[in-house]
Amino acid sequence: MRKHKIIDTIFLYDEIEMLHFRLTELDEYVDEFVIMECEMDFKGNPKPLNYLENIDLFKKWKDKITYLPTPSITFNDVNTIYESISFTKKFNKVNDKIVGKDDIRFFQIITLIGILLEKPIGLDDLILISDVDEIPDLSKVSSFKPQLKFGVVVLRQTNFTWTTKYFDVIPNMGTIGFQFNRLVTNPEIVYKAYFNKLLPSNPNFEIIDNGYHLSHFYDLEKTISKLKLLHDENSEYDLSELDSKVRYSYENLTSIKTNSNEKIYNLIDYDGKLPKNIELLKNQTIGRLWDKKSLIILNHIGEYNDFGIEEMFDNICVINFTDNTQLPYETELSEKTTYYNVLKPFEVYYKTNDVLDLKTFQKIFCINDVKKIVRELLPIDQDLIVFSNGENPTNTVTYPWREVKNNFIYDLVKDVL
Repeated sequence: MRKHKIIDTIFLYDEIEMLHFRLTELDEYVDEFVIMECEMDFKGNPKPLNYLENIDLFKKWKDKITYLPTPSITFNDVNTIYESISFTKKFNKVNDKIVGKDDIRFFQIITLIGILLEKPIGLDDLILISDVDEIPDLSKVSSFKPQLKFGVVVLRQTNFTWTTKYFDVIPNMGTIGFQFNRLVTNPEIVYKAYFNKLLPSNPNFEIIDNGYHLSHFYDLEKTISKLKLLHDENSEYDLSELDSKVRYSYENLTSIKTNSNEKIYNLIDYDGKLPKNIELLKNQTIGRLWDKKSLIILNHIGEYNDFGIEEMFDNICVINFTDNTQLPYETELSEKTTYYNVLKPFEVYYKTNDVLDLKTFQKIFCINDVKKIVRELLPIDQDLIVFSNGENPTNTVTYPWREVKNNFIYDLVKDVL
């Protein structure tokens, strides 16, 4: 019985270490690697062909590698293809004749399709298209083979940034896979799937949980430089802010915000499965060495004006528990101090040994609900959270965030209330 071949096609920019890792990791499963690299960056500037400059590192796979260098392309080069296949480009509002990342990728995919159609490939052989840092878990390829019979699959991958010690709660929509017969009968489904894979639902593909996205496994300065190249000139996000935002993420273990619409949130500790050759990649040492200190004032009543203590804390959250539905939930009083009105529940939602009546339930529920507010401060494990009794401010208790995040706040603070 004929073995189905796997052809791994890869977009390369300058991630030589990641390419070496990828080829090592997937070698036992892949029959051919196709490496696509352009001699211009995502702003149209010339760049070296990094694979050729480091070709000696890949001698082991020379009989498996097909290298497809892309020359510098112009707007007319790519626009001719757009028009010939009626593919709609999202034009750049600042200058619709700028050749950007998507234009380069589109040109490369069209070139790739032509190359693959000339190769002796079986109709049921598997084609993969990925960024070099989108690593499919091919030990589990049999788990999504049934879906390949019906169309393209997009692999939803565990999302790591800088290190495998933490992961992003938002997964990466990464590698696309399809049988060669899809390319023969309906090639447009391939590039439609690739360029629309971030959409929440799409008839062009099916989503499969598989693999890893190992993003920015290099130092902070290179990360900032790369993200500046990817910056969308149409975005409301100011490029001048990108440097400080990325440094904040690096120090505070948060997701990277690259535009004004994205919310940032804590990265999550990871202790799950990893690629077997992961030791070939170097984890970056991210996070702060210093502690932040936040004050949480519970059950404060009335106005707050004790701003003199701000120099002692990085953040102050003043929290009023109320049954008034007309009060605003959040009011910023200063750069460091925010006032919150947390609405009391109007009935007992559940019963425990501590819940004797509605008043007791309201107290326990509201105090535990404060964790959502603390989490919005984006603390890391060693940061100190000081809880104060709003009715008696001298009653305080302090815990590191690592303890607060894994417990009910009421259990930690009930002795000072």
